[in-house]
Amino acid sequence: MNACPLVSITLSRADKVKVIGVEGESVQLICDRDVADPPEVVWKDWVYNSAREAIRIADKDGNINQEHPQKDNFEVDIVKHQLTIKFFKKDDAGVYFCESKYNKTTVLKKEFVVSYIGAVACVGKQDLKEGDKAELLCEVKYQGELLPEPEWISPDVKEGVEYVNSDELLTAGRKVVFTARPDMNGVTFTCQVTVNKKVLQTTCERKITVKCDMSEHIRCLKVTWSEHIRCLKVTWTEHIRCLKVTWSEHIRCLKVMWSEHIRCLKSHQRYRSNSDSVATASVHPSITVSLMVIDAVNKVEIEPESATYHAGQKIKCSGNGNPAPKVTWKPTPKEVEDGEGYQVMTVPDPTEDDKALTYTCSASSNIGEVVILDKKITFTILGELSAA
Repeated sequence: MNACPLVSITLSRADKVKVIGVEGESVQLICDRDVADPPEVVWKDWVYNSAREAIRIADKDGNINQEHPQKDNFEVDIVKHQLTIKFFKKDDAGVYFCESKYNKTTVLKKEFVVSYIGAVACVGKQDLKEGDKAELLCEVKYQGELLPEPEWISPDVKEGVEYVNSDELLTAGRKVVFTARPDMNGVTFTCQVTVNKKVLQTTCERKITVKCDMSEHIRCLKVTWSEHIRCLKVTWTEHIRCLKVTWSEHIRCLKVMWSEHIRCLKSHQRYRSNSDSVATASVHPSITVSLMVIDAVNKVEIEPESATYHAGQKIKCSGNGNPAPKVTWKPTPKEVEDGEGYQVMTVPDPTEDDKALTYTCSASSNIGEVVILDKKITFTILGELSAA
């Protein structure tokens, strides 16, 4: 009498599992059906088969099929009955299954439908001006049965912010739409993705900067030049009363160094003792530094900051302020690149005299070029010496 053949049981819903596969991450599939002792679990897939039959990934001993086109991307743990796709990509999406021998006549199957979820991408203009209409888009590419749901995590600023879907073929998208305001400067919009009610760890973000319109700033002051001079002529206590702020708040609003504030006040006193007429730059030179327009430079950064550099290496110094400050290296390097709020110097070739070089990066106001913050850096140059 012939031996009874093995019977493959028809799959039930419990035997099919939907799995999330994220771009660049690993995916673990566990064959947790009841198995014989010793277990005999075989892994196969319908993803890379070139014929009508499924292609074997690994045998019951955990040996990877060397004919499989993705053999180097698989790993099998025969103790845990686990198949790992080490680096998941779009082409790996599809159906994988395990066959486990239950007894002499029965083989159980468990099917895994793996959906592809791509990297989360945040796009949109970050450097804005007050009043700009802005759109930031969070999008995720996908393939398979599980659909990603991108969502912007609400920042501190909620008023005037609108969220709309922007889905395309095999791409899930979510937009945040708003009009740039000064209180949005420095706000970070973060996007996270949910798949099958599970929040993925992968996220993306866009940090925006909002620059004030200088002409609008002057208009908001609502004073002409002569009116500005007239306001300066009031007594100190009256000046404080008109500003309706405390002493500390007054200093904060001026956003200038204390020494610069004192210098302007002394110049103002000289002006008042000499003339009651409309001030000129020669009589009241500090008037060229508009206290209401200068904005604080609250940070000066050097990137990269090191004690040694190679000849030809770029060193960037940037100042954070609104409006962007004028940034300069001193002494002036031979090769510099200027930009809005930053200056990049090229490290020169080393000479015998260059034992240790010291440069100072200064951030100045655009009006009057008053130095507000500076930062020094001392370094040596690596490389062969050149003729001095």
